[in-house]
Amino acid sequence: MIVPFTAHTEHHLFEHPPTGGYDMQFRLVLRGNLPPSKSGTVDAKHRIRSELHPQLKTLWQQDENLKEWFMPPPIGSERDELRARADEYERYGFRFVPLVTLVEAGGCSLDILMLRRQDPNKLFTGAGDLDARVKTLLDALRMPNQRSELGGATPTPDEDPFYVLLEDDRLIHELTITTDRLLVPPLPGEPERDIIAIINVKTRTFSAQLGHFLDGR
Repeated sequence: MIVPFTAHTEHHLFEHPPTGGYDMQFRLVLRGNLPPSKSGTVDAKHRIRSELHPQLKTLWQQDENLKEWFMPPPIGSERDELRARADEYERYGFRFVPLVTLVEAGGCSLDILMLRRQDPNKLFTGAGDLDARVKTLLDALRMPNQRSELGGATPTPDEDPFYVLLEDDRLIHELTITTDRLLVPPLPGEPERDIIAIINVKTRTFSAQLGHFLDGR
């Protein structure tokens, strides 16, 4: 008997997104191990941060409004906005640049498609397994809360500053997760357990500072 596999979707609304503000939408892609338990998750979370860092850096450099932050300061001004942002969020030897922050009263909606190679009936061992994997991913989207979350890592030259999506995961106001089977064969040396996640991000930022650049979005 062939049992067809049906994609599974869960939707969580933590709070209604505030009206108004400035909208951005983009996608992040993750490929690799996403452990479901505390064992090994410290290294996994920072590996995910490191994988998403260049994608977010590219967003800041290429987005028509965000790339304004990379322009030289006006003549007569010594303030470099991007440098100032990184200095403000310096933690544990890293200078982070979060896109969505608490002080700017922002918000974030995530729609995650998670693909994994498994038998149809063994894609996840249960709701707890899925929840634990998603928790690992969500923790990796934010700045670390304590030094131990970095697993002893130090920034490389290309990671100064270090781009992250969120200052804090409390900024996630809506979460949709769809799980499905990954049909792409693994690359040479790639473990069978590795996943591909496509993260559709919608952000709202209410800072006057960011609003100046995102006006019209």
